[in-house]
Amino acid sequence: MKPVKNLVTFDFHNTLATCDPWFYLEIRDLPLDVLTHIGPALLRDHTREDVTARYRSLRQGVIASGREIDAVDCVTRIAAELDIEVDRASIEEGVHRLMRQSMEHVEPVQGAIEVVREIAGRGIPVGVISSAVYHPFLEWTLENFGIAQDLAFVVTSASCGHYKSNPEIYRYAMSLVGADPSRSIHVGDSPKWDVCAAQQAGMQAIWFSNGNMDAFVDRAPETTPDYTANALSETAPWIYRYLDLPLT
Repeated sequence: MKPVKNLVTFDFHNTLATCDPWFYLEIRDLPLDVLTHIGPALLRDHTREDVTARYRSLRQGVIASGREIDAVDCVTRIAAELDIEVDRASIEEGVHRLMRQSMEHVEPVQGAIEVVREIAGRGIPVGVISSAVYHPFLEWTLENFGIAQDLAFVVTSASCGHYKSNPEIYRYAMSLVGADPSRSIHVGDSPKWDVCAAQQAGMQAIWFSNGNMDAFVDRAPETTPDYTANALSETAPWIYRYLDLPLT
């Protein structure tokens, strides 16, 4: 019989890390800021409001379809809609530079580093699952926190093609380590993307109730987390109990 494989995964933004400049690039400002970085004259015939609205529409389409479009392709599509001629290499450089600049503002959520190290130290595979249009930003951050080596994988929507509105992102992550869904637990702060979607993939879901509101979510889904934690330090004991492991 194949051995049962445990897995614990964490959301990234507002669960392991906070970084408002990065977050607003992701959800609102990316094409505007990248095109401005390449050359302000590119946008002389377009308003900030129009560029931002087009990007929001594109992102809403991603959420609805569950199919991700990475950062460079997002900017490329918006530029094409605006009839702006710009080469892909310039877009790639602009995305990289802006994402790197936002690293100056990244901070770990209280208890994040400690809980990842503790769980991984028990021999349980630990991963990160995040909807993010630029995968390298997460790798830079987790390396900066000193926990990259503790992680079995980092899965982003950009790296696997599935947004968190599609439970397939969770199934894909579990497949990377051969995890049994019934022995897999996801921790995140979004009732919709971290609780409902993870449960749809067969995982247990811990809601990290940190007081933050879901961005661009009209109403919370009718779902009940398997456990609610008000601090990340509360998650490990519940995980050990669920997996029938000793607390110490």
